[in-house]
Parts: sequence; C-alpha cells; structure tokens
Amino acid sequence: MVIAIDMLSGLSRTKALESTEEALIVPIATPLLVDPGTITTLIVVAAAHGVLPTLIASVLASTMVYLTLRFGKLLLEVAGRNVVRSIGRFMSVIIASISAEMIHSALLEWGFFAR
Repeated sequence: MVIAIDMLSGLSRTKALESTEEALIVPIATPLLVDPGTITTLIVVAAAHGVLPTLIASVLASTMVYLTLRFGKLLLEVAGRNVVRSIGRFMSVIIASISAEMIHSALLEWGFFAR
C-alpha cells in the first residue's frame, strides 16, 4: 500500500542516481519478478486450476515480461513519457486496491469486523 501511495504521489523515497553506472550495480529486476509471493501464487493457482493452465499462463506472462524488458526503450519512444506515466499511475491504483482488499480480508479473518 505504501509503494502504491508513493507512486501516486509522484514523490520518491530513494535518492537520485549520480550516474547511470550506479543502476547497473544491483540487478533489481530479478528479485522483483520472481519472489516468494510469485512462487506462492503459482502454487495456489496450480492447486486451484491445475498444472497445465498454470504452466501456460506462466510461459505467456514470462514471454510478455521478456518482450516488455527487451523492447522497453522502443515502447517508451513510441508511446511517449506521458502514456507510460499514466499507465504507471493506473497500475499503482490497482496495486493500492489489491492491498486494501488484502488488509480488509485480514481484518475480517482476525475478527475485527463483523461479516
């Protein structure tokens, strides 16, 4: 929720890079793409829908992520910075709504609110 609110406000909690070489020190994309949450989601979806649909969806999602990362610079040039920022803000609203739902569900499960 905090990350989504930060994205919506446009304020950054991180310090600015002094040079572009600093960004190459830590490959941050890998832990963000495949973290314990992703693995947990795959296990839950595989149990609910079966292994084959989960595998097909995973390959499709991996292909889309690869294409986005591979052609990101071209996509930025074609779409423009305003479109990319708009999509980012829209996705932050989705992230905020998912986190609000998770918080609400947890509070219901803990018995803070009556159903």
